[in-house]
Amino acid sequence: MRVALIFQESESSWRRHAELYHKDSLQVETIRRILKKNDISVSVWSSLNAYIENRQHEGRADELAFSFIENSFERNRPGLVSGLFELMDVPYVGSDPYAHMVTADKKLFQNVCSRMNLQCPRFFEIRSDTRIEEITGAVQDHSFSFPLVLKYRYGTMSYGLSIVETVTHLLTESDRLLAGERNSSVLCQEYIPGHEVTVPIIGTGKDARVLSVIEYTGPKKDPLRIYDMRWKNELDELIQLIPFKQGSISSQQISQQCLRLYRHLELRDMSRIDLRVTDTGEIYFLEVNCIPSLGYDSAFDPVSYGGNICFDEVILEIIQSAQARWKENGL
Repeated sequence: MRVALIFQESESSWRRHAELYHKDSLQVETIRRILKKNDISVSVWSSLNAYIENRQHEGRADELAFSFIENSFERNRPGLVSGLFELMDVPYVGSDPYAHMVTADKKLFQNVCSRMNLQCPRFFEIRSDTRIEEITGAVQDHSFSFPLVLKYRYGTMSYGLSIVETVTHLLTESDRLLAGERNSSVLCQEYIPGHEVTVPIIGTGKDARVLSVIEYTGPKKDPLRIYDMRWKNELDELIQLIPFKQGSISSQQISQQCLRLYRHLELRDMSRIDLRVTDTGEIYFLEVNCIPSLGYDSAFDPVSYGGNICFDEVILEIIQSAQARWKENGL
């Protein structure tokens, strides 16, 4: 089977903020080299339209599509690419449209977690028509204390993620976020002190497995107050990934809860689950990313944080998971 690696180099009506995805081409090139080195036929496409047009013209029925196109900030966008592949009977790597939609809607995702008795930070929603007295009243009703966290309801990135320290800061920052994304509301969450933890998972169903439980830390291996776009972009080289060790809860306990959620949502091939873990061992689920960052020194590169499996092996296992799943479906 051949593999087509697809990213979106330029902006379009259905996918904005190209500046947020500047690393996509680097990820694709890295994975292209891995697949080629392992004698897998691979093609690279810098636009979804170009890939679809070529596939319709050339056939390419034996090809597995691997999309790196992450759509954020609008509720009907996250499942667009996988939904299109479903309509065209294109075998693809990753989760189905429903999983993308559920995980990219943070309010809906937290409702799912609540049903599973998985803890999330408490929040209230701020829309463009929410009045100032409603916002200040919600802070009091929830007995929230500052700092608080603001984030867009839709999307699986840290774009717009910020900490606010006062009511005035909350009002001005929420106004700024709403003005920037008119089709998304903003969630105001309680801030959870502790550790920024992530859990990369590969595989599907009963074969899914956790690679590791990892903490993002600063250059001195100190806990991050918040893992926002500044750390991800400007200070990325200073971030340290270390195996999470905390005396009050084991990595195995965290892994079990994350696998339960992964299987409940019927996620496929790969995903990353982000958490905050307190010093007393309480786990708070933040979000799931169905199109996680894939690269050397990422959460999916166990060697970079002391593991025994190299990144190349992880990529091949993701591809094999998708191939096996589509073969079962007769494609």
